[in-house]
Amino acid sequence: MPPSSGGMEMEMIIHCSKDFLEELRKNCKKFNEKYIDDIVEDMGAMDSLFVWHAKVFRVNRRKTVVLVNEKNRFSVVMYGLKAVDFKSFEKYVLEAIRTTFQRALINENIINSYIYDCERVIFSKSKNRKTVAWVNDAAEKACFFIDPDIDGNMYMEQAAGVAISKRVVSRNSKDNEDGFVPFKMMLKDLEEKYNLPSCGFNAVKLRVSLNFSDSVVSRVLLVPVCISFLDLHRILQVTFNWQDYHLFSFDFDNLEFPSIRIINYDDEFESVDINDLAKKVAINLGREYDGAVRYYNLLASQTPLLRVINNYKKFSYTYDFGDNWTHNMEVLEYINNYEEVNPICISGLGNAPPEDVGGAGGYGHFIDAYYDHTHPEHDDVVAWSEIVNYCEFDIDKINKKLSTIMSGDKFYLL
Repeated sequence: MPPSSGGMEMEMIIHCSKDFLEELRKNCKKFNEKYIDDIVEDMGAMDSLFVWHAKVFRVNRRKTVVLVNEKNRFSVVMYGLKAVDFKSFEKYVLEAIRTTFQRALINENIINSYIYDCERVIFSKSKNRKTVAWVNDAAEKACFFIDPDIDGNMYMEQAAGVAISKRVVSRNSKDNEDGFVPFKMMLKDLEEKYNLPSCGFNAVKLRVSLNFSDSVVSRVLLVPVCISFLDLHRILQVTFNWQDYHLFSFDFDNLEFPSIRIINYDDEFESVDINDLAKKVAINLGREYDGAVRYYNLLASQTPLLRVINNYKKFSYTYDFGDNWTHNMEVLEYINNYEEVNPICISGLGNAPPEDVGGAGGYGHFIDAYYDHTHPEHDDVVAWSEIVNYCEFDIDKINKKLSTIMSGDKFYLL
């Protein structure tokens, strides 16, 4: 059981906009308006780390809720909510906070302690104009980070919350101070509250090798296990200096488990709930494999890394089905409570091919012309290489780019 903040019963207070209160009155089973009216006057002693401000609004006609923490203005986004979500909103909101904290790579022990301390969720009316302005500002930013063409993707919601929280916000003008970053303030506040390191994630070490016959291009990476395969795709794009112009897939094949292809397109897509998949895997483990074809297509944006790679130590990542760049991937080890806040490239060999070079054959021709100053196409190839951003392997440059992925940069996350 996680440690709580003393023996007293803890609460989380959510101050709601007028529209949000009406939504909860209609749908939330545990909404108690009388209790809310009674508690508003007794909130002076409440730890502001457990106080949030919320509003409901629409993005592309889908109901969206944004939460802003009173102590540090850290944001949480919930997108595409339906009536059933509001019925048990007190549970829904705690899960949203948990998964957003996980996305921010906050120490899992801290996350568990924070959720444990929120024994009751109490809804109240908005406090003042200042906090209303905070929530309105977060809602405007959420519209930028939410892709309206994706319905109810929790990984996008988590990324949006972290993205908003890593943007500088201004302090009260009378404080006469510079702005601050809510994400950093939340880490500091949680660390002080629970006396534990705020950062740290369970990571997996991966070796990724580009499949060449005459050269070696490989990277060793540490990535959080809590991310989606879409996130892993973005990490690989940075690591191999790809430009994300083309489709991709992850392919898993193991006789003891169903074969899986994880994709980012809808063609011939069979929607399989990941929990349902886990049940099928368990059934397969309980009996002898009969050789029947079992193949599932899953969407990268909706498939957690950890739920799949535990059962498949080796798999492949294919990018650009024209040039057909196949990367062999191997799970080397798992690391608990890795105290970093970003995925990391540990080591690497070789330069990755440029985009649209024409596959392995085209890359061989490119290398011949690029490094041979007497080659008749040398000048043209060098000029083209600058256009497509071909460069030498630079681990520092790669890690600098990787630091933007979990920061919520829209290019990498949506």
